Amino acid sequence: MKKSLNIAMPIGSFLPAQGGAEVGLHNIALRLINKGHRPIIITSFTHFIQLKRKQWELPYKTIPLPPGASSLLEFNKYIGFFIYTNYF
Repeated sequence: MKKSLNIAMPIGSFLPAQGGAEVGLHNIALRLINKGHRPIIITSFTHFIQLKRKQWELPYKTIPLPPGASSLLEFNKYIGFFIYTNYF
């Protein structure tokens, strides 16, 4: 019996921005769904909000990083990792 996996796919920029990385990750997520897996796109809060405003319905789950978490990680890696660990 084949197991279905939850696969986290983090990316700094995502749809509705349309570049090579964004479109490529979307296509990878679609192929994973076809193979029976559950991809989860983890993107910036800004891109997550843009998706919601445009009311795009994607066949996979998207979740945002906490606002400002990336800046906090750059400022203090210990506090940043603490926030990421507790968030996920």
